[in-house]
Amino acid sequence: MKKLAIIIMSLFVLFSCDSNLSDIEQSKKSSREEFLQGKSYGEIKESYLKLEEKQKISLWIDKLSQLENIENLPNPQIELIQNLKYVLINYKSTKDLSKIQEIAIKLAQITPENDFIEMFGSLNNYNYEGKFKDTTISTRIINDLASLSNPNINAPKSLEKGKPNCNCKWTCGFMSNYNSQGSNCIQTSTGCGFLWLQECNEHA
Repeated sequence: MKKLAIIIMSLFVLFSCDSNLSDIEQSKKSSREEFLQGKSYGEIKESYLKLEEKQKISLWIDKLSQLENIENLPNPQIELIQNLKYVLINYKSTKDLSKIQEIAIKLAQITPENDFIEMFGSLNNYNYEGKFKDTTISTRIINDLASLSNPNINAPKSLEKGKPNCNCKWTCGFMSNYNSQGSNCIQTSTGCGFLWLQECNEHA
C-alpha cells in the first residue's frame, strides 16, 4: 500500500508540475501576442481602431521590445529603436509626434523597405536572420513620413453603406499577403503606416 501511495503522490506531483509549466507558458504571452491571436489581418485592424490610445501605445512598446532584443540587429537600428521606445513610454501628447517623426525618418533612411514595413508597420514579430531581406530604401515611405507630425487621431469615419474601412496604405499587398488592393473603402484617421499612427487609404 505504501508503494502505491508513493506512486500516486508522484503522479500527482508530475501532473501538477506539468499544469504549472503550462500556466507559465501561457503567462509568457505578451499583451500584443494575445491581441493578435486568432485574428485575421482585417480583424486586427478593426480591433485596433477601437482601442484607447494607451492600449495602442502599449502594443507598440511591446513590439519595440521584441525588436530591441533581436540578436545581431545592426546597432544604428537598435539605438533608434531604444530612443523610439523611450519616447513612447514617456508619451504625453501629440507634441511628442515630432520626436517620433524624426526617429521614423532616420529609421526609414537606413532600413530596407520590406524590413521597415515588417518592423514598424506590423504588430507581428519581426524575424532577422543575420541580414535584411532586401536592400531597397523607400523614398516613398520617407516622403510619406513627413505628414506624421500632423495626424488626425480621432475615431474612424462612419462606414458608408457597402464599403469597408480602409486597412492599409504603403503596407498594402506586402504585409497582408493579398494579391489585390484598392481604394474602394472608407479612409480611416489612424491604424496604418509607421506604428499605425497614420491614416489608412487603401484596402487589402
